[in-house]
Amino acid sequence: FSALRVTCLTYFMLPTTRALLFLLIAAPIMALGVWLPFMEWIAWGYAVFVLAMMYFDWRLAGDIKQFDLTREHDTKLSLGAENPIRVSLRNRAWRGVSFTVRDEPPELFKIETRTLEGHVPGRGTWESIYHVRPLRRGDYQFGDLTLRWLSPLGLVLRQAKVNSKGP
Repeated sequence: FSALRVTCLTYFMLPTTRALLFLLIAAPIMALGVWLPFMEWIAWGYAVFVLAMMYFDWRLAGDIKQFDLTREHDTKLSLGAENPIRVSLRNRAWRGVSFTVRDEPPELFKIETRTLEGHVPGRGTWESIYHVRPLRRGDYQFGDLTLRWLSPLGLVLRQAKVNSKGP
């Protein structure tokens, strides 16, 4: 088996639909500012509060260092056969996390899925297997893995792209 431990390349934050809906509540309050000028200030205060909560939630979500993300597969993949690819995620934090992992197998492979979703409990491990089928002979290399995990309040998704260049 070829086991691969990955290191972080980049990460960023994505607002969820929940966060955007909370921000949209400020619009009608601001519209009331046409008739009641103090409502505009209330709307701005509310918007700043929601943005602060998004930042706080982003910080609570932790960073990529709380996870160990691995991909395992045979060193030689069989041509025209379904080859299992095992992806596992270990969570070192105390809080469970819902997440999505996107793998980038070589372009010339027939694959079941690029995206795996799940929930890993606090101090727990999650594993999943998907299959690839090489269509041509040759040396291929898998691309990076992208991990997105949901923050505790559900206001943001943190995302980290991890480098999977192996041995």
